[in-house]
Amino acid sequence: MSLRIKSQIQRYFRRFFFLLGLGLFAYLVYRLKPSTILAYLQTIGWNFASILAVSLLWMLAYSFAWEIFLKTLSKRVRFGEIFKIKVAGEAVNSITPLSWGGGDPARVLWLKSHIPLTEGTASVVVDRTLNNLAIALFMILGVLLAFIRFQLPPALKLGFLLALAVILGVSCFLYLRSHEGLFGFFLDLLQRLKLKKNFSEKTRQSVQEIDGHISRFYKKNRKGFAA
Repeated sequence: MSLRIKSQIQRYFRRFFFLLGLGLFAYLVYRLKPSTILAYLQTIGWNFASILAVSLLWMLAYSFAWEIFLKTLSKRVRFGEIFKIKVAGEAVNSITPLSWGGGDPARVLWLKSHIPLTEGTASVVVDRTLNNLAIALFMILGVLLAFIRFQLPPALKLGFLLALAVILGVSCFLYLRSHEGLFGFFLDLLQRLKLKKNFSEKTRQSVQEIDGHISRFYKKNRKGFAA
């Protein structure tokens, strides 16, 4: 397939997804009713600008953290592109029932025009893993404050602790496993469970490349991890 045809296909896909997003937005407005949305905006007033400012700062901070990993790769991706892809990915997360299971694969695809697929996949995996760890730490703080400030029923306390243990456990497992090869681990697991007999050499090679990018980042970029 020639570069010209690929470029045309990518352009058609961009237009299709733009129209799809516009249609979903129009559908949401229709379902919520424009009068209801307008009433809420009038109630919020100029505070709406403050909400947007906080959201903008949040997106900028997350985009900067993602850029730290992307700087270590073979090609440089401009911060403006990183920011646009991050915002678009979070938008997909918000409107699909899969949450980040929808937005993160979309981010990988959007990065494909800037860097190789394996590098884009590795960057999104690291970004999501560290985001989840940060969220888990804030959840620990929130649960501790809730226990101190409020009289909660024992059942609710137990539920909080169990949910927190699961989230923190999964996040820590993904982070620690990433040092040794996260995707290779899941490929081997699928084979041990006999859900998949064999993987092609090309698949194995791609998985090794992704795991290599992730492992090198954690081992060589302590500053990036802290950020």
